[in-house]
Amino acid sequence: MSGGGKRRAPGRKSQTFPLEQRGLRLDDWPPGDRAAWLAAVNRPEDPFEPEGAAVNLAESTRENRISAWGNFLAFLGSRERLDTAATPGERATHENVTAWIQCLRDRMRANAVSKCVIELALAIKAMEPSRDWAWIRRHPLRPRHAEAMASRKPVVPFDPGRLAEFLFNRCAEIGARPANCNRAQEYRDALMVLMDLYLGLRSANLALLRIGVHVVEVGDTYRIDIPAEETKAGKPISSLMPSHLAAHLHTY
Repeated sequence: MSGGGKRRAPGRKSQTFPLEQRGLRLDDWPPGDRAAWLAAVNRPEDPFEPEGAAVNLAESTRENRISAWGNFLAFLGSRERLDTAATPGERATHENVTAWIQCLRDRMRANAVSKCVIELALAIKAMEPSRDWAWIRRHPLRPRHAEAMASRKPVVPFDPGRLAEFLFNRCAEIGARPANCNRAQEYRDALMVLMDLYLGLRSANLALLRIGVHVVEVGDTYRIDIPAEETKAGKPISSLMPSHLAAHLHTY
């Protein structure tokens, strides 16, 4: 399926979900719709021929557009409104789009509905770029920004304390086992994340740390010294490691 997106297995959901909740795969689209989409993503060999409107889209973006239009087609099919002889523009009527959006609103969060409507508008614009499809994005049933944001699932804040506790326990667990190369690597990986939590180093600097070069033993702890030429800001970094973290580095 050149330029049309990745081929996906139908999966169990395609057989058990109601038709209006499915999405027709590109191979199952009516011939006119499929041809219009493939033309939109076509990059002709002749540099003087016009490129498709969606030729520069990333693969994931194409998949989103295909999914939205495929769902729209499946919805029309479930309502016996899918005229296979019609063009994409002929089936994207205000009546059909309104009914589709209402169906989405009945079963999806407002944020997801808003994204689907945008993807549908962009999909039809790619297939029939000569017409103005902005009205789909401005459709009164499309959730406004405030409604969409309010419907989003709450984000669980990152808890560095819990991660640190897990990593300290992980180091203790690994350290209690017989030593070998694999155990040493596991211990090192946990220790590096702990060092990042406590010292806040950029990943590039963290990955380049060398014991005896950047990490120097000072009494019962270690000092991190990174020269200016190795930092993004061009300023040297010098920091003492907390004693309880230094004990784990000493074990390593």
